[in-house]
Amino acid sequence: MLQGTPGRRVSEFYDHHPISEAGVLAALARRCRGLPEGLTVDDLFEFDQDHYGGLAAVDALARRAGVGAQSRVLDVCAGLGGPARFLSRRRGSKVVALELHAGRALGPLASIGSSERRGSRSSGATRRGSPSASAPSTSA
Repeated sequence: MLQGTPGRRVSEFYDHHPISEAGVLAALARRCRGLPEGLTVDDLFEFDQDHYGGLAAVDALARRAGVGAQSRVLDVCAGLGGPARFLSRRRGSKVVALELHAGRALGPLASIGSSERRGSRSSGATRRGSPSASAPSTSA
């Protein structure tokens, strides 16, 4: 159980989380014998799912909830953005990914697929208070 100042302890936990941006890039580099030039959303799917069940779980939940091209999805605690990228790419959904930990939201992985995403990522980690103060905007 995390104890102490909640925001700080959670932030420290994710600073050392086993599924990190560095870990995703290292795993991809091992598989491809170096990082491919111009990484795509599809390159990341196997590695950036920071939850139980991986892509199969995201796909099953999306199918069951009827998430599709007309859907608008808010991914709260988006982590590295794997499910958000998946829903945008494979289901055509408009997705807003909100992650309060700057180390997970603002690294190089955040920009991969951004030209095809129909939403954006936002980090409120550098400020205290309501995350709505830094809420992302969506674009069609």
